[in-house]
Amino acid sequence: LRAPLLISCMTGGTDEATRINRHLARAAEATGVALGVGSQRKAIEEPALADSFRVRDVAPTMPLLANLGAVQLNYGYG
Repeated sequence: LRAPLLISCMTGGTDEATRINRHLARAAEATGVALGVGSQRKAIEEPALADSFRVRDVAPTMPLLANLGAVQLNYGYG
């Protein structure tokens, strides 16, 4: 990291999510800041959306932070 900053969180719920999220990931890589990829719940529930979260190829060195709500553990996640 070049700065103690985080771009958070990525977008979802739009047809443009993949394009926007990859743009954010490229910006994170270029500027040396971490990227929050947001809740993975939607990607787990709807596997077709998982590609919109995949950005490691355009941000290979930056930390990527994700989350899953603890309540989801009560519903068989993880």
